[in-house]
Amino acid sequence: DMMPAGLYLQLAARHPDIVFVESAPLIMGFRHKKSALEQELVSMAAKINHDALGKMVSELRPGMTEAEAVCLVEAHQRSQGADGVFNIISSGDFGADPSARASVFLPGNRRIASGDCVIVEISCSYGGYWSQIVRVMTMGSGDTDLLGMQQAAMKTLEVGIAELRPGMPINVFFDGMVREAARLGYKMITPSGHLCGMDLVEMRIDSKVTYPLDSEMTFICHPFLVDSAGRWLFWGNTFVMTA
Repeated sequence: DMMPAGLYLQLAARHPDIVFVESAPLIMGFRHKKSALEQELVSMAAKINHDALGKMVSELRPGMTEAEAVCLVEAHQRSQGADGVFNIISSGDFGADPSARASVFLPGNRRIASGDCVIVEISCSYGGYWSQIVRVMTMGSGDTDLLGMQQAAMKTLEVGIAELRPGMPINVFFDGMVREAARLGYKMITPSGHLCGMDLVEMRIDSKVTYPLDSEMTFICHPFLVDSAGRWLFWGNTFVMTA
């Protein structure tokens, strides 16, 4: 998984007597566990992201482009010592046809209008360790369906975290949130989270991953909900697993 296929094929052809084995799972098993110092670095990144979101909320105005909105975030992240940034955004009319609102992606020159739904995925690393916060905002009074879905995403996450215990397989954690979202009238799909640390995405949180979540791991969870009309949003935080 970690070696480019072209390099592997060249090495295998030149050294037919050598057997190459996959060692990444062994290394990642150690890497997923975070020391107290590593957890502190993740927490520092989380604080930077939280404050950057506050900066965006206080200064975002109708007429700004997505790029200008994300610049508010990135300027704060860099000013506070972030050594890596990854910020994406979606904006548009939540009540419109789902295709009218672009999926969350790198910021463009679209101007954010009054009444728009704005979803941001704010991510940075500090000291080489990543954290992320995902939020939904509305420019104006908003939409009652949007509010209901946002509350459902928050409740879905709350229930998932409340049921989580060290050693629980990722797919069991994921499926528990799927059931809560369904109880509230929504479908939950991927991407709904990932382990994080020295990379923003180290392992996905979905129905196919059986790797256990354990103490001293850090992960991002943002339940991704879709309603019967195809409208969507996601909302979440970064977590540090404890005993």
